[in-house]
Amino acid sequence: MSEEEEVVAEEIVDAEEQEVAEEQPQEGNSLFNALFEAADSEPEPDEVEEVIKPPRSLSEAVDEIAREPEAEVEPELEAEEVEPEGEVEAESVEPQRKDPKTTKKKKVKQVVDPDIEVETSPSYAFPEEDPDKEFVDQLLPEEKDIYDLAKFASSNIDGYEGKDSEFKDYFKKTKDYIEKRIQSDPHVDLADDEEYQTFINRNRPKLDQVDIKKIERERNVQEAVRRLEEKQAPEKRRAHMEQERAKKAPIVHGHKTEFRKYSTNAIPEEFSEVVKDDESIQKFSQENPLEFQIVNELTTELHNVGDLLLDITQGMVPYDEGNPAHSKLLGWVNTEQENFIQSGQTKQDGKTFMRRERYFRLPENKRAPFYTWGDADLLAILTMRAKQRITQSVGNQRKLLESSGYARQAQAAAKVAKPKTAVRKRANPPMVSSKPRPGNSPSQTPNTTQKSAFESVLGL
Repeated sequence: MSEEEEVVAEEIVDAEEQEVAEEQPQEGNSLFNALFEAADSEPEPDEVEEVIKPPRSLSEAVDEIAREPEAEVEPELEAEEVEPEGEVEAESVEPQRKDPKTTKKKKVKQVVDPDIEVETSPSYAFPEEDPDKEFVDQLLPEEKDIYDLAKFASSNIDGYEGKDSEFKDYFKKTKDYIEKRIQSDPHVDLADDEEYQTFINRNRPKLDQVDIKKIERERNVQEAVRRLEEKQAPEKRRAHMEQERAKKAPIVHGHKTEFRKYSTNAIPEEFSEVVKDDESIQKFSQENPLEFQIVNELTTELHNVGDLLLDITQGMVPYDEGNPAHSKLLGWVNTEQENFIQSGQTKQDGKTFMRRERYFRLPENKRAPFYTWGDADLLAILTMRAKQRITQSVGNQRKLLESSGYARQAQAAAKVAKPKTAVRKRANPPMVSSKPRPGNSPSQTPNTTQKSAFESVLGL
């Protein structure tokens, strides 16, 4: 090979090596990409729980809902130092690392909305047929009347047990006898046939006209009683419900009294002095009627909604889908549950939040991994929302007055002497049992009509 050919060959080899080097990614960049792909992948459940740190109690969860949403922070995605396999030349590219000070943390959110299908007993579209239907369909009209009487007497009148079976056997024997006689003599006239009359007298069960009239009277009496009971059934159910409500009225009244005490948490702290007693409230209404009207109207609305919630869940008032107050409360319950689930922070004491309508549909032996809001929890959230509305409405009213050139008398008085007010402690939530009433949960009571959404949401 000449010298010129050797130079050309070396250039070709160098060009091929350069192309291979360009196709292969640098080892430092590969490690960096692998770390970021791992960081962007979905975290394991244990890792999520460490980042989320779910509230330790329902009160904390309610407090978190009340706070203003904070901006999400990106997590630190640092490239861990990994020793590359084999020797790495000094000229190789170093893995790129982000500065921890400039990297934002990302708040990991895992939305869990559990729903477990509950096994129900199979429903049959076709009712069970009468085993005697085929036999009865073949009887003559007069034979069918006698058989119906015998069947009623066998089940309802003493001394006639088994009379239906006797007539069933008799009608079958008679049919077989007639078929055989006609087969042997097609022109036979059984109306005047002595042999046929002898067969009838020997095989017919004893049931004379006196017995027939007695059975008919008893059947008519029972039919009249059945119709009367059917007519009185709605009134009896109403009377029973009234009795149950009368028994539970003192208990529900106690729940409402507890809620009245707890609802004072809806009053912002700045009004603690002006609503501490009747005299202070009277003075507040005279000196600052606009703000008093806001506080009074919203706390009154809170009490009305809370009472309605208790009345429905405790069975004092049936849910009416045509009632605007009922439908509004239904929408509020659904919205609060949905927002709480979407927060991704529904873990509590190792259990997962489940919507009320799903939780109370589960058998009790399957509820252990989950928890739900009780009636007291809903009342606590109602109170918190009322406080937010009072604070916002009062603030808007003050801005309106200030923009109109009016000065608040309370501000002027506060400049003279601002009394120290004691820090108001959070009252305990009202003690209201959230357990469904016995015999009124979907798993206990057969219901031929579909429940309304609100009844399900409130655990009825």
